[in-house]
Amino acid sequence: MDCRQHLNKREYLSLPSGVICIGFFNASEGREPDDVYGLFFCRGDLSTDFCQNCVANATKDIVQRRCPTQMAALIWYDECFLRYSNKIMFSTMERDPNYTLWNTQNVAVHADFNRILVDTIGTAVYQAANMPAGAKKFAATKANYTMQDMLYVLVQCTPDLSSSDCHQCLLSAYSGLQVCCNEKRGGRILYPSCIVNFEMYLNYNETYVEEAAALAPSPVPQGKSFIFFFVKA
Repeated sequence: MDCRQHLNKREYLSLPSGVICIGFFNASEGREPDDVYGLFFCRGDLSTDFCQNCVANATKDIVQRRCPTQMAALIWYDECFLRYSNKIMFSTMERDPNYTLWNTQNVAVHADFNRILVDTIGTAVYQAANMPAGAKKFAATKANYTMQDMLYVLVQCTPDLSSSDCHQCLLSAYSGLQVCCNEKRGGRILYPSCIVNFEMYLNYNETYVEEAAALAPSPVPQGKSFIFFFVKA
């Protein structure tokens, strides 16, 4: 039985609502050499229905259309990420393969842009990495850049990472953004274990983030969807 058959057998399209509610799931099935490991996670600000639809579409896309015979593959949507492999990958921080995307336009006034970006991403990284066990390792925040422009930042790790691994993953991703996206109006880097995204437009569900912050014990629509996928032979 190959990975595709195992993935179908896991019935990702009909997972229990409790699993979708936290936006993360991992599972394994089979025995060597035919075992398969799979996981998905959704962006932390999405509704249960949106998450479930994204995972269903990603499962069909990667299994039926893009990678019908591969033993390992991963696919990023703007709203969710899905991956399967014949090798163990749970609770392990991974940075490869990765994908980077940036806005081709530069910021108009850049004297303080890098400082503001570092401060804003640093705040989000700290929040995400220090979420309690079992919680979404997700954070989003914003900062004033100019009178006309706001900076919006979104970061997230897979919830199975430790706090230290999440922190390390996000810092590594941001270091990659500094190489590609210095003084750009937006950029994102996608790792198998985490994502970092900054934009000059609202790139997260602001209502969810504000409500979550109001419910926290202490303070500590979106752009167009896009898809990236990698295949391993």
